[in-house]
Amino acid sequence: MRHTIKKQIFYTMFFTYLLVSIYHWGIKLDLLSNLIESKVFFLVQMIPTMVAFLFFYKRKRFLGKYIPGILLSWFRYIFGKKSSWRLFWIYTIILILGFGFSGGFQTKQSLSRIFSFLISATIFSGGNEEVLWRGTLLDSFLRKFPLLLSSLVIGFIWGLWHLPKYYFTIGHVGMLDFPIFLFSTMIMGVALSVLRLKGSIFQCMLIHGMVNTGLYIVEYENHKYFIPMEILLFLIALWSSRKISVKKPSSQPWDRVAGLYDFIFKKERPTYRKIRDRIIRYPSEYKVLELCSGTGLLTKFMVGHFNQLEASDYSPDMLYILKDKVGNLGCRISKIDGTNIHRPDNSYDLVIMANALHILPNPEKAMKEVARILKPNGVFIVPTMLGEGTLKEMVQRFFLKMVGIQIHHSWTYKEYQNYFLNHGWEIIRLEKIHGSFPIGYVECRKERK
Repeated sequence: MRHTIKKQIFYTMFFTYLLVSIYHWGIKLDLLSNLIESKVFFLVQMIPTMVAFLFFYKRKRFLGKYIPGILLSWFRYIFGKKSSWRLFWIYTIILILGFGFSGGFQTKQSLSRIFSFLISATIFSGGNEEVLWRGTLLDSFLRKFPLLLSSLVIGFIWGLWHLPKYYFTIGHVGMLDFPIFLFSTMIMGVALSVLRLKGSIFQCMLIHGMVNTGLYIVEYENHKYFIPMEILLFLIALWSSRKISVKKPSSQPWDRVAGLYDFIFKKERPTYRKIRDRIIRYPSEYKVLELCSGTGLLTKFMVGHFNQLEASDYSPDMLYILKDKVGNLGCRISKIDGTNIHRPDNSYDLVIMANALHILPNPEKAMKEVARILKPNGVFIVPTMLGEGTLKEMVQRFFLKMVGIQIHHSWTYKEYQNYFLNHGWEIIRLEKIHGSFPIGYVECRKERK
């Protein structure tokens, strides 16, 4: 899959940069005529479409073996099976108002000229790119990465694709400074990706065509509403993406955030040190199992203390990073599902599950399994993110969801305490640890009958 992403990006960038460079130096050295600029521009614009079709064809999911079946499958892919016309019209109204205010709702172009340019911009000079950016490339990214990350990265690549045209003036896209232009393609990329997932590639093509048409009919020096318009589309897209469910071919959604996990939670290291300081009060000869270790943010603080430490996770990509961090430090690494622990009864003195109970769809199953594998006086340590309903917390949780971290349960400090008491656990230590997220720290034993 990663090779598919790399190949699509490489082919698109390589042939675009090559063709534009040949044109530029051909004109500069008087080897080519300026009359061929439109032809070169057309070929450059069609490169993303051709690359997308190449990778679509390689998937061989057609309605027949011959050209009619292939083309029918291609058109069905572009037009999709569903269409979110409500979101499409919201985008359209914002675009019209944005460009309208920029140009004072006046233009020297006739209505027929604007309409013909819109058709051309949608099919041949802009919108056609969407079959790659919001089509085959987005599909490839979403097999491994969260929606927001995929959209921003593709938007960045989309902006870089314009770089040779930007400075060699093919297509005249240089109406904004390139860093601002790159920022605009990233936030617009999010808006178009959400529209694709709620609607179709064709709707993205239409919106792309409208943007290019607006840039054509409004004087360049009057584009002061262009970036605010895109930011508004970005915010609407974030709001609309809340209920989007992307089908993941991998059974491990945490694989999708493994590479980002340390970056997202690097500010929580002081909090993990506080948790470590409480855990290492237990004897070093204890047999310890850490569930849901992730990338080892807590594990690396414990390997020097416990002689029999086993760290585990169920995500292969998380385990890969975990093994790289602590695998050579005398820590055993295992793949374990916290809700189905294949270990004998009464095996461990101490079981730790840090910042994971709230992301389990069924935490009761995990608690039952932990109670089974703990020795009669064994201790379960469960620090978990609390939910206190603050604005900061809601913003944090929203962006965590955007990068693929789904929170299934939210407890206040008191609710978290009662949760364990109601499930037959004896709490031996309870406190709140303050960090970027409030943490409910619980040490408990299973009440034995």
